[in-house]
Formats: sequence, C-alpha cells, structure tokens
Amino acid sequence: MRGWLDGSLDGVTRRTLPTLPLRLVIGVSAALMTGSAVGWRVALVWAAANTAAELWTWFATAAQRQGRPQTVRRRAVYLASLVWMNSVWAALAALLWTTGEAGLQLCAAFLLACQMLHASLFNSGSNALLAVVFGIPATTLVALTVIAGASLGDNAAYATATAVLMVGYIFWSALVNRRNARALEASREAAVAANEAKSAFLALVSHELRTPMTGVLGMADALGRQPLPEAARGQVTLLQRAGEGLLRLVNDLLDLSKAEAGKLEVALESVDLDQLLLETVAFWRGAAARKGLGLSLEPTAGGAAWVEADPVRLRQILNNLLSNAIKFTERGGVAVGARAAEGGQGWVEVNVIDQGPGLAPDQLERVFQPYVQAPAEAGGAHGGTGLGLPIARGLARAMGGELTLVSGPGAGSIFTLRLRAASAQARQAAPEGAEAASLVGVRVIAADDNATNRAVLETMLGALGAEIRVESGGRALLDAIAGQAFAWDLVLLDVRMPDLDGPAVLRRLKGERLVPASVPVLAFTADAAEEQIAALRAAGFDGVITKPVQAAGLAQALQAALRRRAVAGAAA
Repeated sequence: MRGWLDGSLDGVTRRTLPTLPLRLVIGVSAALMTGSAVGWRVALVWAAANTAAELWTWFATAAQRQGRPQTVRRRAVYLASLVWMNSVWAALAALLWTTGEAGLQLCAAFLLACQMLHASLFNSGSNALLAVVFGIPATTLVALTVIAGASLGDNAAYATATAVLMVGYIFWSALVNRRNARALEASREAAVAANEAKSAFLALVSHELRTPMTGVLGMADALGRQPLPEAARGQVTLLQRAGEGLLRLVNDLLDLSKAEAGKLEVALESVDLDQLLLETVAFWRGAAARKGLGLSLEPTAGGAAWVEADPVRLRQILNNLLSNAIKFTERGGVAVGARAAEGGQGWVEVNVIDQGPGLAPDQLERVFQPYVQAPAEAGGAHGGTGLGLPIARGLARAMGGELTLVSGPGAGSIFTLRLRAASAQARQAAPEGAEAASLVGVRVIAADDNATNRAVLETMLGALGAEIRVESGGRALLDAIAGQAFAWDLVLLDVRMPDLDGPAVLRRLKGERLVPASVPVLAFTADAAEEQIAALRAAGFDGVITKPVQAAGLAQALQAALRRRAVAGAAA
C-alpha cells in the first residue's frame, strides 16, 4: 500500500491545484442544472456533499501549497478526499441516469466521460489516483449501461460493448500518457543534472584559471611600473592585453552560466549615465581611429541623465556594444546617444548605432543566443565566442531593463539599452568617486600556498609602499603570529590551502584571539561566484578579494577594509 502513497501523488497535486477555480464553477453549474431538472432539495444535498469534498481536498493539500514535505498519512488523507469527491460526482451521474429521461442520461454519460478524461490527463502518474479518479466513473458507466440493458432491447449488447471499449481505450490512453510523462520527467531531470554539472565545471575552470592568471597579470602590472626600453614596454602591454582578454573570457563563461540559472548579480545604485558614456566612448576612440572610423557621442537631451543600474555591469554592456559596433563597421562610423524613452516616463534609452552590413530579420534574435555569432556575410570572420550579447541582454534584464536590436541588410544596426531613470533622492545619495589608493606604511601579513601568488603579493604591495610578509600556508602564518607580539595592520588569507585553509585559519585567529578586533582579516580567493563570496563573509571575513587582481584594485580593497574597521572602531 505504501508504494501507492509515494511522491507521485505530490506531483499530481501540484498539477491539479490550478483547476480548482474551474471545478468550483462546474460544481455550481451542475447544482443549478440538477435543481432545475430533478429538484432543489436533491440539488442542495449534492451541492453540500461536493462542497465538503472540495474543502476536504483543499485542507488535505495544505502542506503541498506551503512547500512542506508530505507524509504517508497526509497522502492517505488526500486520497480519501478524492474517493469522496469522485463518488459524489458518480452519484450525480447515477441520479441523472435513473430519471429515465434521454437528455439527462446523456448528461450522465458526459459527466462520467469527463471524469475519466481528467484522470487520463492529470492522474496517470500515480497508480492510486488512477485507480480512484478513473476507476469510480469507469465502473459506474459500465454498471449503468448493463442495468439499462433491459430497456435497450437488441441494442443492449452493443451499448455495453461500446461502454467497455470506450473505458478500455481511455484507460490505455492514460497508461500511454503516464509513460510519456515519466519519460519527459526523466529527460527534465537529466537536463537539470547536465546543467548543474556544466555550472560546476565552469566554476572549477574559473577557479583553476584565476590562480595562474593572478601571476600573469600581477607580474605584468608590476613589470609595467619599472623603467623599460620602449620595445619591452610594448611587449608588456601586449602581455597585459592578452591576459585581460583571457580574464574577460573566463568572466563571460561564468556570467553566461549565471544568466542561464537566473542568478546574475547586480548591485543597483544611481549612476551618472552621461559621465559613464563619456568615459566609455573615450576608451574606444583609439580602436575606432585605428580602423579609420568616427566615434561620436551625442549629449543627453535635456541635461544629465541618471539611471538605476550597476555601474560595473552597465560599463560591461556598453563595452560589449561598442566593441561589436567597431568590429563590424568597415567604413563610416559609430554613434552613441542617450535620451528619455519615448512614451515611457521614468525610462532612459541608450542607442549604439553602427554603419555595418546589418542583419536579416531572421538573424536578429539569434545573435542573443549563446555561442551564436553574426554570419560571415555580415562583416567577415571577426572571431569571438558569441557570449557577449546574450550576457549583455541578461545583465540588462537583471537591472530591470531590456536590450533590443533593430537592423536590416545594408542598413547597419541599432542596439537600444533601456534602463530605469534614477529618482532625485537616489541622485543625491549617489556614491562619490573612489579615492586614490595608497598603502605606504601599511603592514600586511598574508598566507598563500602558491609560490607565484606569493611573489605577486610581495611585488605588488611592496611597490605600493606596504610592509609585506607572506607565508607559504595557514599553519606557517599562525606560527609567525603566535611567535611574536602582533605587529600587523591587516591579514590576507588564501581560501584554499592544503595544510589549513583560510576559514580554518580565521577561526583560529578569532577563537584564540591571535588578532586584535581592530585588524581586518580578508579572504583572497579564485572563487568569484556571489554565493561563494557571501559564504566567506558569513564565515567572518571582513572582505573578499577575488583573483586575479591588479595593484590598484588590491590597494583599494585593502584600504576600504582599513577604513571600514576605523569607522567601526570610532563608532564603538
């Protein structure tokens, strides 16, 4: 019996709950028609029984509606409510049949056929529900046909055979439906598992790539700060650009995975759109000039435009749009402009217009699909992964906006980014620009098991004026701190270390009071997913720095942590 009260009942409940309003309407209609045809006293009794059945079913499914796990007992109560409900409807069909009136007998047959159809559509996944919801009306229909045989004369056998064949066919259809439903559910579960495996793989690849990239970008940044011959400086610049391109690709893969899972992270604030556009266009002027293209920026009509957006993500979208516009435009130029959206108060539109070859109507949505690039006839082979536009649209939607495209063969393309305008209060609360970072005199002790990362930290922080000591692991850092009076302003811990990982070192530092409360302890990690960063903060880290990081970003992160602790100390 327990096998019949398994989780398949829960799935059926979720699918049938949306039919409740329609069932109530049909129940009221059936009561009114019964009262008119048979008598109002009988109709009231039936309506009361049907209402009791619906209420019983509603209360029996309370756990399902609230997302709580079902027990065998709750499923048994739910099954009993369905026995009662289907018996009530079968009783109505029998009542109509026994009147002897052909029209009411036809109504009775319709009611029973509808019950069986409902069972075939919604309850074929559960043996118990199929037996109840299908079995009661099927038995009733065959029994009524047999009972009516005396009045049917020579046609009795045909009527009975027809009823049996119809019941058999609907039952067979229910079994086919169950088989298809189970196959579909298995396919869905396989797809979900494959997507989760892909996401886990991307996260692993991201982590493994970020660690060596810390060395590549960090050392290239440090080397670029040294006096170098012109040829060597050009080589360092090339190295930095190649490393940054690889980092963008890694970030794109992670962003795509998050977009598909609906987990793209954005931090909305009031952003000066005009200033951001000015900076972004200035960044791309060199690339446009090298192709002999014009790159114009039209000031926002009516003054400065402020929008509700994540400034980092908004810059990412604009960089992608300008990069594509310059890449696919061979002559002429690219124009950028912002304006209040037509017919939509509270919205601002940013247009990026190119004079490229354009796209055919059937290609407009394809460019927003992952790994799909513009066709070769739309500008030749330009390389790329086909990830930028899907991510840009995902980011726009995560910020409450939209990214659309209007284009035509030979007519260029117009990308329109639509964002919410910021309120006056939000503009006044907009954060000020970051201060120049400096670490002169700041004493930092760090632990990282990777020799390249240790060299990067020593080189970067030393060049910025900090006093730095780097240990090869968590235990070595604890030994260094325990062996002398604490003399550091900040502790930086790699999260993944083989001997003692960062969170374990943090627990020792706090639990044994090896670090004064005024000293920030930061995590240094290649795990860049938002949930991983949130978990590290919840574990007690005062901040999280993701790899790879360049000197300016590292200095700003350390300074921000020191300022937060200073403010907290003053408030205390």
